[in-house]
Amino acid sequence: MPPSIAVFHDIPNIEPKIYDGPGTYSDLVGTERSENPLVTGVWDILNFDEPTPAAISETDEAKYVVKGEAVIKNEWTGETHELKPGSLLWIPVGAKLSIVSSKDCKTVYFEAREMVQLQPKTEQENGADLATKLDHLVANFVDQNLSSKQAIARASNSLPAGSTRAVLDAEPFPLVIQSGQGSTLTSINGNNYIDFVSDFTAGLFGHSNPDIQQAVAMAAQNGFSLGAITELEAQLGESIRERFHSIDLVRFCNSGTEANVFAIGTALAYSGRKKVLVFDHAYHGGLVSFGTTPNELNIPYDFIIGTYGDIERTRAVLSFEIGAIIVEPMQSAGGMRPASKDFLRFLRDAASTIGAVLIFDEVVTSRLDFHGLQGTLDIKPDMTTLGKYLGGGLPFGAFGGRKEIMEQYNPKSDSVKKLSHSGTFNNNIFTMKAAVAASKIVTKDAIDRINTLGDQVRAGITTIVEEAGKAGSIVAVGVGSCVGIYFAGDNGDVLRELCFFYLLSKGIWIGRRGFLALNFAHDDDHISKFLEAFKDFLSLYF
Repeated sequence: MPPSIAVFHDIPNIEPKIYDGPGTYSDLVGTERSENPLVTGVWDILNFDEPTPAAISETDEAKYVVKGEAVIKNEWTGETHELKPGSLLWIPVGAKLSIVSSKDCKTVYFEAREMVQLQPKTEQENGADLATKLDHLVANFVDQNLSSKQAIARASNSLPAGSTRAVLDAEPFPLVIQSGQGSTLTSINGNNYIDFVSDFTAGLFGHSNPDIQQAVAMAAQNGFSLGAITELEAQLGESIRERFHSIDLVRFCNSGTEANVFAIGTALAYSGRKKVLVFDHAYHGGLVSFGTTPNELNIPYDFIIGTYGDIERTRAVLSFEIGAIIVEPMQSAGGMRPASKDFLRFLRDAASTIGAVLIFDEVVTSRLDFHGLQGTLDIKPDMTTLGKYLGGGLPFGAFGGRKEIMEQYNPKSDSVKKLSHSGTFNNNIFTMKAAVAASKIVTKDAIDRINTLGDQVRAGITTIVEEAGKAGSIVAVGVGSCVGIYFAGDNGDVLRELCFFYLLSKGIWIGRRGFLALNFAHDDDHISKFLEAFKDFLSLYF
């Protein structure tokens, strides 16, 4: 009779502190004698949805399951055995078995063989291992999201890359979402995800907020595309002036990009100059961005690109030819990097000295304080631009500032310059209704609550990384509800991708470039789930 395997259940569990990668054996302790040797270590079984090829054991071995589940088949008898935490799998020499399926299965093993002394891997070898693991996660993503793949293929027949929003384009294909409720997104494959992208900070209210839903429904009932002024504009303007003390007068438009384009033009018209000081890695919209790759669609102004956060290098490029300085108090697309108060105060003083108009782009950062980051820092710009969430999830932008600057748009004023700002949908009823409703939801307490959650995320990531002995290899940055995650080292890009796809496999959606934007639908439980999954990611892949 051929040797047979055996499984024993309900053995007392042990703490699952296993830190090797999937599919990798890691010998921990072994005997030094060559006669009757014994070794013990840890083994994470790769996730399998289909049976593996059968193998015959060359040693006597036992595997104790501490986490996850798997199904093992005895190829000699055809019997299958389920493995779960507390299971002990006995495999004698000559046993023939295969893995039918497995999911996150972690084991401690004991084998009758000599211990293998593993040499530390080179950075290049580690990179190759990580790339292989990434390929596996991506393959799982494809298998679980075939409907998204098909939808993007269809859309690509009409739309370049299957979308009209560049930031959503991704390999192997973008996830296609069907609906959203609260903090949860549901894909067309029916998979649910905790949404930590929050529409790239625009989705501050979570999904399907009932107050905003009601406001939009009322707009539909009472008529839209009216082509006239309504009282809603004044209501929204008053709420914006209440929040942002740098704004005496404000005008509405349809996006943060529009707001920044008009703000720059307004500032140059007011100053009578041509040059604009911007900063490296800045993103002020699709027509005003200065990332690592030149944007050939940038509006054709005379831009001077300064070094974000560096006072002395910025001082070196200042001149009286500069008519506008535009800066994000925290660069969002640039990695959730906040500027120091000293740097922003320097820009305030420099603008006053050279006679330039200082513009704070608070399209993103206005969510971080009831009065914007300008309120937190107690620095008053000449102009402020807004957008994203302020429209309640509908298209919206705004630019405003000192009265003497904005009066250029008043044909009845004494301003020397007379500027025109038109736009069919600048005051569209849907956005006005939603924005007024949203303004009543955004309170200091609501902002403070999710800022605290953001602090918990940063502190949690730091603690997890330090406890794993990897301090400095992953760094969490940002302010309040906006969190950026940096992966250091030569394998940083691969690790960032691994993190994204691993978290996605656990039902957690973060920004692929490494960020979280929290919203009002998030709570402590969502943060705990993220940190638990992040800790598992670190133990598996780092």
